[in-house]
Amino acid sequence: SDAKARNRVLKIIEDERFVRDRMFVYLQDCNTSIVRIVKEENFKRPLEYIYPNEISSCLLKILSESIGLNSDGLVREAMKLFGYKVKTSKVNDFFVMHINRLLNDHLIYEEDDTLKIVEREVA
Repeated sequence: SDAKARNRVLKIIEDERFVRDRMFVYLQDCNTSIVRIVKEENFKRPLEYIYPNEISSCLLKILSESIGLNSDGLVREAMKLFGYKVKTSKVNDFFVMHINRLLNDHLIYEEDDTLKIVEREVA
């Protein structure tokens, strides 16, 4: 039943193996997010069900394996990975918001109309 499942999830969270952040649950002390590539042709997760760190990890992974992507190109690549075939204003604005967050957090920067990852010194 839904109540049993909910109680099991809450028990796991109480055991501190997982962390709850708003409506998302993720592994404790997990340094990497796994970006899920949807295999079912017509499946796409609602935007509000995608954890922000998953989107950030996806955007950074795309940039690390691409050359010369601008914001529009990055949005197009990310939306495909999350199962979106049509670039509506809602989808575009959602991914642009996350790109802007990466820019504001100084994890990426824009140079000559292309996005690049900020190189970090290894301590």
